This record gives sequence, structure tokens and C-alpha cells, in this order.
Amino acid sequence: MLNNSSHNDKVIKIFSGIRCLSKDQLPRYLEGRLTDVEKHLVEQHLADCDLCFEAIQALEKESNTDQYNDLTGKLQRYIQQSILPVSHVQKVAQYTRKERTKENLLVYFWLIAFGVLGVSGVYVLKGHMRNAPTMPRLMVSSVAPVPETKDTTTTAATQVDNGEKPVAAQPIIAANHATPAHQSAPAPAPNPAPATPIPTANTTAIPPTKPAPAPVKVDSVKLKQLALERAAKKKARADSLAKVQAATAEAKKQDSLKKAAAAAEKEEQDREAAEKQANAAKAQAAPPSDPVKKEEPKKDAPALTNSDENLYKAAMQLQQQGSINEAMDRYRRIEANGNGKYVEMARYQLAICYRSKGQMGKARRMFKEVVKMDGSLKTAAQQALDTM
Repeated sequence: MLNNSSHNDKVIKIFSGIRCLSKDQLPRYLEGRLTDVEKHLVEQHLADCDLCFEAIQALEKESNTDQYNDLTGKLQRYIQQSILPVSHVQKVAQYTRKERTKENLLVYFWLIAFGVLGVSGVYVLKGHMRNAPTMPRLMVSSVAPVPETKDTTTTAATQVDNGEKPVAAQPIIAANHATPAHQSAPAPAPNPAPATPIPTANTTAIPPTKPAPAPVKVDSVKLKQLALERAAKKKARADSLAKVQAATAEAKKQDSLKKAAAAAEKEEQDREAAEKQANAAKAQAAPPSDPVKKEEPKKDAPALTNSDENLYKAAMQLQQQGSINEAMDRYRRIEANGNGKYVEMARYQLAICYRSKGQMGKARRMFKEVVKMDGSLKTAAQQALDTM
């Protein structure tokens, strides 16, 4: 091997923990295939280990080289055969034990997590309740100002008669608070005629004292009025929304009815135009014949035409009213017993009825029959087939 000075530290770390040389290092040392660092380490080990030194001396003989290789191969095979592989049962047991340990750890983890969440939730709730601001109790002062009456003047007069010093009347100051709207202010008392005090030399006026403000009470009637006003506003908003929704639904319903009426009117106009075209085509296609022969079928033809026409009109009325099954029965009777024009119209209306009922196969077949008849409704039937 070549000398690799960049990996000397790694080589020293690898060989520093080895007590004896391996089976490959001894032949490499003898053949000189070691690097300088490896050779130095091996020689240092040979100086300390007598067993490896004797092995080197034995391998110096060529006769012992083959025996050395044979013995080392047998020893390696013996070691491989002696070490039994881990059985499948042991692997399964080990895997089961690992999975069980993992599940137990997961259970313990979630139990601890839920416990911590519960305790923290209780702590947060208690802190929120403890730090929640308390509603101040407003106490409305119910003390009304006491007006001066005649008793006060009488008392002052008696004090003057007895030689006492008259005490100046102290004005009563009520607490400044807003008078509720539903409470009426007390009527002012009439001012009595003030008594004329006798002037004295040492008359002193006592300054008025300010009474302590009384606690304000919560006005329950006002709170009830506010709650009623809020409820009325909510109800009015809900009523307005309901009215708007009802108006929208009614407008949609009227639009749908107008569209249905317009479609029915258009269909009636198309049918009348088709009938006119059919009558015109029939009048043009009728061959001229003798007047004697014309008179004989004319006696029976009006009855058939009138009966088919009445039956067709009745079927159309039923179809417009929504009785599609009864209308289809009359159309089938016209198709079975009627003449050419009404048979074509009956088949066309049958196709429309089938299409409205969702039976597209039967409707397509009826439209094809109308096209094959090559009558006045051929174009309309072909357009219906193209749109299906």
C-alpha cells in the first residue's frame, strides 16, 4: 500500500485499540505491504506482545505459510458454524416487545398530555374568573331636597325670643345625578316668607357642609326598556329579511309562470301555422275528379274531420292542463283511427309528450316517423331531433 499521510490520524485511532494483530496483518507485514505508520504501529505492538512476535517468527518459514492459511480458514469456518443465526421466534418476540414498549410509551405520553391540558385549562379558567372585571353597582340617590317650611321659621323665632343666637339655615345639597326619564321631578315647594332676624353684635354664619354622595342604584326599568328595544330591532330586521326573501321568491315564480305561458303560446302558434301549412298542402295536392264522385265522400268526411279535430283539441287542452297521460291516450286514438293530417299532428304531439316525460327513445322514434311522413311538420320534427 502507498503511504497516505493525510489519513495518519485515522489509522492511528483504528490500530490503537487493537491488542493483537489480525490474520491479514501478519502476512502483509512480512511482505512489506504496510504503510510507514502501520508498520511503525505493528512493530510497536510486536515489541509488547510475545504471542504476535512468535507468530511472525513462525511465518518467516515458508513451510508454515500454507499451514497458517489453512488453519486460519478452518478457524473462520468454525466460528461461522458455531455462531447460530437468530431464530425467527426470537425475532418475532423481540419485535413484539419493541412494539409493546412503544405502545405503552404512547399511552403514557397521551395520558400525561391530557392531564397537563386539563390542569392548565382549569388554571386558565380560574385566572380568567379571578381577573374578570366586576360590574360597578350604581346606586341612584333617592334623597330629595327638603324644602324649608314654616317650622324652621318658627324655630328661628323662638330662638330669638329666648335670647339664643339664631343659626343660619344650612342648605341641603342633593347629589348630582341624572334624573331618569320615567321619573318626574318633584314639584318645588313654595318659598315661605323669611322671618326677620333680630340683628345682634356677634352674629356668625356657619358654613354649609357638603353631604357624602349617595351610591347610585341600577335602574332596572331602564335596562328592561333597552332589552325590549334591542328585541324589537332584531325582530324588525328579521321581518325585513323575510319580506325581501318572499318578494324575491314571488318575482322568480312570476317570471317562471310568464316564461311557461310564453312557451305555451309560442307552441300553440307553431301548431296553428303547421295546421295551416298542412291544409294548404292538402288543398294543392288533391287531384281534380268528377263532381259526381266528389259528392259521395263529402257526406262522410266532415264527420271524421270534426271528430278528429274535437279529439285533437281536447287532447291539447289536457296537455296544457298537465294531464299528459290522458292527452297521450287521445293522441293514440287519433293515430289509430284518424286521417293523414291529424295522424301526423298526433304523432308530433306524442313525441313532445314523451320528451316531457323523459322518455327520449320513444320521442326520437316518433319524431323520425313524422319526418318519414314528409308532411308539414317534417321541418319541426327534424329540428327537434337535432336538438335532442
